[in-house]
Amino acid sequence: MPEPLLHYALTFTLAKTRLNLRKSLLIGLAGLIPDLDVLIKIHRWATHSIILTTLIMAPIIILLYIKKKRVAWIPLVIYLAILGHITMDLFQAYTPILYPITNQVYRID
Repeated sequence: MPEPLLHYALTFTLAKTRLNLRKSLLIGLAGLIPDLDVLIKIHRWATHSIILTTLIMAPIIILLYIKKKRVAWIPLVIYLAILGHITMDLFQAYTPILYPITNQVYRID
């Protein structure tokens, strides 16, 4: 099975256990965000960093929670979808999950 399809299918399936079809389809797409780095021909780079993902998403989640609690769950679920993608990649290939703290890549065998 091609890797993007696996990322999408797993994220969609997990989202579908709690959300309606439309929202689950969108969350499935959010699970593909880390692979956007292929557009600049550098796969598994900064977009696969848990550190950078957290630094970007935490303020968004916090601000939405303060301003609009009703929709604060959306970036939180997107964040979890991205973390799920990064975690899946750890089982397949070396991934720079702690970039920019370290350039070391990690893999779970």
